[in-house]
Amino acid sequence: MFYVFPKNKIGFYHLHRTAGGTLSRVIKHLLKDKRLIIAQDKRCHETFKWCHQQYDTSALQLVTSLRNPYDQVISLYHWIRKGIKNSFIKSIQRKCRPEQLRVHTMNFEDFTDWYCDHWKSYDEWLQLDGNIPDYFFIKKESMQKGISEFLDLSVQPDWYQWKWWHSNGKINRSRDDYYTKQCMYDRITDKQRWCFDQKFYQPAVI
Repeated sequence: MFYVFPKNKIGFYHLHRTAGGTLSRVIKHLLKDKRLIIAQDKRCHETFKWCHQQYDTSALQLVTSLRNPYDQVISLYHWIRKGIKNSFIKSIQRKCRPEQLRVHTMNFEDFTDWYCDHWKSYDEWLQLDGNIPDYFFIKKESMQKGISEFLDLSVQPDWYQWKWWHSNGKINRSRDDYYTKQCMYDRITDKQRWCFDQKFYQPAVI
């Protein structure tokens, strides 16, 4: 999914479960700009390459958000499993990526294997013709600081307002409650090797 803010010539690429929806709304609010959504469906995510083919991004300042990959996998697992009871979410999953329906019967360890075999890594989502474009990266763990730096704000946005906009995707249990074996961490580390090689995050060790 890709958001374009035409007046300010900014393009925001939304990676799954990284607070991208929140950040795009904050940018729209702070810049007082339109927010054009480039997607086959407003609930479906596409690769940046696909988005670029629909809308020429060459004149845009690109920005995206990242999240610690281990936490992103946990959040994605819970979001997919919401489709078990939530018919609306299930309809989105069936339309966008029907293979997700298999996750409804998986435990978390099985899901990490499925994720590594079937889901794209951050760099695979972000790349264009084999290269990563010049994005400004905002980390979910420090959204307030990141968006202030990106927009060159002298005063950081009101965090309480952000909390109102971003109320989902939180993980209430310890990460180690999910990753019970070092090999589970290692598989995600290998899958998201680009993210760790770029020093956005550090590999986890039990």
